[in-house]
Amino acid sequence: MGKTSAETLKEELGLGSTFEDAVDSWIIGSKAMNVKISLQRKQRENEVTFDHLYCPMWEHFKRKGSILCEDVCFPAAEAMAKQICNTVEVVVLRKPDRNHTCIKALKRTG
Repeated sequence: MGKTSAETLKEELGLGSTFEDAVDSWIIGSKAMNVKISLQRKQRENEVTFDHLYCPMWEHFKRKGSILCEDVCFPAAEAMAKQICNTVEVVVLRKPDRNHTCIKALKRTG
């Protein structure tokens, strides 16, 4: 799912293969999935943090009693970012639980 999304974003929106393109892919993906995010850029560390203020998938998982973000969302998000830019690392800063959505970051590694 993530690799296909990345290819579509490259073809349809002209994303390239830079770190900033990977960041843009997550912003676009979040908007497409109705996820409300707060971004924090740490220029010195080449890192962009994505705090999920609202996530409909997390809400659904919470209602069903199992938080499946690590099985469903994380692999797709990581695959999309790495398909766009192979020098990006995805870091989970806060795992989701029944009380909180996740906080993830993209870090430039190269």
